[in-house]
Amino acid sequence: MGRLHQSQSAPQLSGPRLGNQLGSETRPRLVNAHRVGIRALTTMAASANDETRQYSKYSQTPPYAEDIRWLFTISVQLGTPYFVNFLDAVAKAVSSPFLLFQFTMEANTRLPPYPQQYSMPPMNRSVPPPQQSHSSKAFAHVAGRTRAVMLQTYAHPSTAELYERCIEQFYAAAGVKLSHNRFNSSDMEDAHQLLVAAIAAFMRIPHAPTAHLLLEDFYRHVKKQKAWKKDVQHRLGSLLHEALNPQR
Repeated sequence: MGRLHQSQSAPQLSGPRLGNQLGSETRPRLVNAHRVGIRALTTMAASANDETRQYSKYSQTPPYAEDIRWLFTISVQLGTPYFVNFLDAVAKAVSSPFLLFQFTMEANTRLPPYPQQYSMPPMNRSVPPPQQSHSSKAFAHVAGRTRAVMLQTYAHPSTAELYERCIEQFYAAAGVKLSHNRFNSSDMEDAHQLLVAAIAAFMRIPHAPTAHLLLEDFYRHVKKQKAWKKDVQHRLGSLLHEALNPQR
């Protein structure tokens, strides 16, 4: 992704409301930066399945994370159509579930409720995520469920699609980060961060029975990975167990 021109480092996810008043000279520059950024995200999406960056793209700081956050800020300043365009591009281009979850929460806060109510599909209905990946087979039996719940609770369709992509990428990240034959302390820390973030993402799904059901399925997926019984179960198994069995 070509680096967007910026005079300071990319900020954290926060900032003004959608479509704040912009000066006559500032807005054209931001529109142009947005156009360039979306084009770069489109290029990223075309190479999203590149095997050479399998590990780093699922991390908390994937390639071009600062640039994408900067584009987020620009999109917020320009208003809802630009922000929605950004979300749709991110859903196709970004693989990091950490980054996707951040943007999903921002979208859920900033976009107004969507007026149309949607029915929830049965659990075995397969609704493809925005982009196929090597995790799609593991995810197919629950695909569409997160999106359906979000739409039923009047979330904007772009927010729903992004949340669906976020959940899928937690499956993908677990498949990559827990597949090592040799698991060191750094890998353990990465796994810990991934599971903590995944629990937060699953439990924020706005329908508790569905959230619990999907987290249980994710737990089963995690336990199938190579490193689980050998290295991870003893150290991190309690995280998922406690999330699924909270004290009453």
